[in-house]
Amino acid sequence: MPVITSRYTMDKQDSTVRRHLADGSILLGALRLPNTACKANAGTDVTTDILFLQKRSPETPVPGESWIQLSSIDTADGPLQINEYFARHPEMMLGRMGMESGQHGMSPALIGSLEPGDLERTISLLPARVFKDRASQGPVFGAGSDQVPAAGAITEGGFAEHDGRIVVRRGEAFEPLTLPASARARIRGMLQVRDAVREVFRTQLSDAPDEAIVEARRHLNRTYDFFTSRFGCLNAKENVKAFADDPDLPLLVSLEEF
Repeated sequence: MPVITSRYTMDKQDSTVRRHLADGSILLGALRLPNTACKANAGTDVTTDILFLQKRSPETPVPGESWIQLSSIDTADGPLQINEYFARHPEMMLGRMGMESGQHGMSPALIGSLEPGDLERTISLLPARVFKDRASQGPVFGAGSDQVPAAGAITEGGFAEHDGRIVVRRGEAFEPLTLPASARARIRGMLQVRDAVREVFRTQLSDAPDEAIVEARRHLNRTYDFFTSRFGCLNAKENVKAFADDPDLPLLVSLEEF
């Protein structure tokens, strides 16, 4: 499953989030986009990573890349600490790492611009034939019960809410989870933030009208503010712990500089 996130998921000094993710998923590969790649839609310069994760299972045929630690690389602006995956695979960075001036002063960034064909060539370097085909039927919640609404949006190992219960997708079925009330409330709130982020991506990637893009961002801001007013930052220990097994966790925690 591809996950779009800022570089802080991979380059943050604190490796807690990466360790949580690595416990339940395998990094098949990643690519890093220049800090100008999303400026037209996001309205700001931000170095963006696309992570390709696979749910960890006994049948997984590949061990995956090591991506917990940071490594030092030499740049024109001096040595920088970046994720060990990108230190080993500079070909997966579509630009050069360096220091750029931003609203918070000088900070590391991937400097460059996307040229036609760059993205396709880099994606072709990712591992091939690592996913198994599944039956065409959608996941169901237990034998003989109705399909969970919008099941196609729930990835393997992802959380959802059904009939007031938090469930997790396991193959072709959704299994209910036994959780404390506080964890259920946190997960519900993070699911709402996740849906709002996806709507922002959808409007941007589909070239929706400017009004729709702006409204999607406002909805995300309102949803995020409501969540943090009750449960604190998405990166707070209790929130990361509650949502640790969902493959969209890096997407959520990358929304904050924590």
